[in-house]
Amino acid sequence: MKKSIITTVIILLFSINSLGQKLTLADLASLCDRKNWEDVNQGLMNRNWTFYDSEKGDDYNYNVITWTFNKDYYEDKAQGWFHLYTYEEAPNKVSYVIFNKESYSLIQKSISTAGFKLIESNIENNEVVSTYSNPKYTLTIRTERREEDEYSDITTIEYNIILIKKYGIYDDDNGAKTEYYDDGTLKMKYNLVNGVINGEFSTYNEDGKLEKTGVLKNGVSNGTFKEYDESGEIEKEYALLNDNLNGSYKEYENGKISYICNYVNGFENGPYNVYIYSETTNELLVKIYGEYVSGKKNGVKKVVTTEKGKEKIVEFENYTNGYKNGSFQHYKSDTVTVGFYKNDLLDGEYSEYLDVNRYLFGGDINTNISELVLLSKGNYYKGNRYGHWQEFDVTNTLRLEGYYDENGLRNGEWRYYYSNYEDSLGKKYPYSGKLFLIENYSNDMLNGKSTRYSNLYDNYFPCSEIDPSKSFLDTCSTKVFEKILETSFYKNDELDGPFEIKDSLNRVVLVGNFTSGLRSGEWIIKNKEDNSITKGNYSNDKRDGKWIDYNENGDILLVYNYSNGLLNGEHIAYNEFEKPSLIKIFKSGKLTELTVYDSLGFSQILKYSIYSENDKSFRCLKTNYFENGYYTQEYFILKDEEKIDHNWFIYEFEEKIDEQSTTSQGYKDGEFKLYNTKDQILINGSLFHENRKGLWTYFYYDQNVKMECFFTDDVKGKESYFDLSGSIYSGEFTYIDEENNMKEIRKIKEGVRNGKTTYIDLKTDKTIKKEKYSDGVLE
Repeated sequence: MKKSIITTVIILLFSINSLGQKLTLADLASLCDRKNWEDVNQGLMNRNWTFYDSEKGDDYNYNVITWTFNKDYYEDKAQGWFHLYTYEEAPNKVSYVIFNKESYSLIQKSISTAGFKLIESNIENNEVVSTYSNPKYTLTIRTERREEDEYSDITTIEYNIILIKKYGIYDDDNGAKTEYYDDGTLKMKYNLVNGVINGEFSTYNEDGKLEKTGVLKNGVSNGTFKEYDESGEIEKEYALLNDNLNGSYKEYENGKISYICNYVNGFENGPYNVYIYSETTNELLVKIYGEYVSGKKNGVKKVVTTEKGKEKIVEFENYTNGYKNGSFQHYKSDTVTVGFYKNDLLDGEYSEYLDVNRYLFGGDINTNISELVLLSKGNYYKGNRYGHWQEFDVTNTLRLEGYYDENGLRNGEWRYYYSNYEDSLGKKYPYSGKLFLIENYSNDMLNGKSTRYSNLYDNYFPCSEIDPSKSFLDTCSTKVFEKILETSFYKNDELDGPFEIKDSLNRVVLVGNFTSGLRSGEWIIKNKEDNSITKGNYSNDKRDGKWIDYNENGDILLVYNYSNGLLNGEHIAYNEFEKPSLIKIFKSGKLTELTVYDSLGFSQILKYSIYSENDKSFRCLKTNYFENGYYTQEYFILKDEEKIDHNWFIYEFEEKIDEQSTTSQGYKDGEFKLYNTKDQILINGSLFHENRKGLWTYFYYDQNVKMECFFTDDVKGKESYFDLSGSIYSGEFTYIDEENNMKEIRKIKEGVRNGKTTYIDLKTDKTIKKEKYSDGVLE
């Protein structure tokens, strides 16, 4: 009897647990429809479910609460799991997870009776997913095969039944939706019906300010739309019908309407207005009126300003079916243009005018062309300039005129004129308005003969020259008019053929030839200052070969040679006797040798040979020729940070080596030699930074003697005497000291001084003193 009672209790408890776990589809719907999560909690607790966990979402409106049924005390396992998803604390979605087929079958059998229909079914790895729908809910059943753990072969079937309220926050395809930026700022608000936006929506920028509002019906734009700028001010307002603009369309600027028109089925139709406001005062400056017909401009477009309370038309255009046709008037800055269009291309008379008052003083534009200055006039044909054109300056003086062909290219003769120039008293200069250049064009390129009759340029000078009260730093200028006759020929925009310039007296001052824009062949250049003439040849616009300068009498002044535009070879300057006064040698533009002759051009007096030139210095051998026929050769090292102009080489060289100069930049360095008239060496030695150094040798050919001595920092050491063959010398040696006007008679033995040295005055032939030496040392 006792055993029977226990068995009955166990069966009763099992029955209660079994009934508690098994939730029907109606139970799930009931729980999902509760007003708040507390009602769900109470309903589940009544069925022996136990609260397990809760999770607060990223947004405070979203939360998840979890219950379990018969959870294992030691492991994270249970007979059932129940998840409730809330939005603003109200249930919107439930997830029911079970592991026995009986509970699953209970749900499965009630699907059709609850009005659910299958809308999608998918097979995935270890899982099948079926989705159902009825008017109130979306039901998803996920059946998944799961292993107990990685070491076990036991598998479990998991059934996850998910029920979501339609039009709720968890319904991805229906209901009110919100989107957020990563930082939580609201991005968009809208409503979905079956996955498509329906009804009003709004978007927001990253600062949270309203960006756009509108209405969609089944994803198609229908209704009024508004767009806003970054600060939240309205930018556009318009109506759409089936995704097409339809109805009023407005654009705003700083809260004011800047453009208004009307659309019909996506095309502008009817009048339109444009309003332009001041950037500083926000006052209305300009209005533009026009009209569209089926998206194309038609009729008159007018640009209107307000002056003294009255509207004034400053621009207008005429349109036909979207194309400009008929007369127009435009303005830009201080100029007004008038003309005609045909099929959207300029065609017919065209003129441009200048509002001088606006140009000088600013203010509103004057569009009354009878009060303006004509700048240009001509004709257009199919969008191109055509026929005779003229251009004028602000003094209404013709500046240029010529012809365009039907393709808008310059052709034929073009003439250029000086502007109207007046002195301080208002009197015109003689050259005002005069023709100064005629050019010929073909296909918009210079072709054929061009003739220039004069030049006009500015000559600048210190204002103090004409007004002593002015600072010498102030610059004044005056116009210089130069009458010439320049004749040239062009081929396709390049000088090609004879070129000649004559002065006001009809004398040729420049003549030559061009080939494809480059000077070629013989050229003759006349210097206006001294009437000298230069002749030579060009090759590819570079001087090449021999060039000669003549004076006005035809005498040769200079002969020089070029190669590829650089001085190369001899460069000879002649004196009045047509003898060389200066000869320079160049190599690829660099001076390598310079020789100076006496006034008669017969004898050399100086010679410079340049060696080892680099960016900062150069080495030079200087040869001095003396009247007695002797000459010296000595080397110099000179700083050359700024390259010496060959025309000033001698002056700058001598200034650099001048020992008295505070800016001396050169010094003697290297071998020194003195030669006699027979080119025999008299003295041979070396210098280092101006000082004698090392072995120096002095030759006395009349006595068959040479003397050697060593110098250290310009201090003379012991003398040694040899005959010219190199043998040690013994005997009497006479030395003439021209600097002190003295003669020395030296006794030499075994190559050094031994005995007396007698000093005799050359003027009186009297002995001045005597010295005694022993083995070269003064006793």
